[in-house]
Amino acid sequence: MGDTPRWETLKRSISDATEALAALELRRREIELLLRAQEGELASLVAASTIAPRITVLPTIEPPRTTSAKIALFRQLFRGRPPTPSRWFENPGAHDPHPGFTERIHCWRTSGSEGRL
Repeated sequence: MGDTPRWETLKRSISDATEALAALELRRREIELLLRAQEGELASLVAASTIAPRITVLPTIEPPRTTSAKIALFRQLFRGRPPTPSRWFENPGAHDPHPGFTERIHCWRTSGSEGRL
C-alpha cells in the first residue's frame, strides 16, 4: 500500500466529493435564478405583444342519424385499398416449401438505395 493509511484517503475523497456537491448546488441556484428571470421576461414580452395567437376553429360535424347514412360514411372512410394482382410463388431452396399465391407489391426501394425511399 501507499504511505497514507486508507482512512486518510477516504476522508480526503469524502471531503472532495462534499466540496464538489456544494459547488454544483451553487451553480444550480445560479441557473435557477437565470431561468426564472428569462421566464419572467418572456411572459412580459408575450403580454405586451399585440399579435393575437391563432386559434383554429374546427367546423362542427353533425353525426349521421340514419342507418344508411352511417353505412355510407363507414364505406367512405374505410374503402380499403385497391386490388392487387396475385402471382404464384415457390421457394425451391427451402427445406419445406409452401407454394401459393401472394400479392404483387411494388417495392419502391431499388438496389443500392437501402435506407432511402
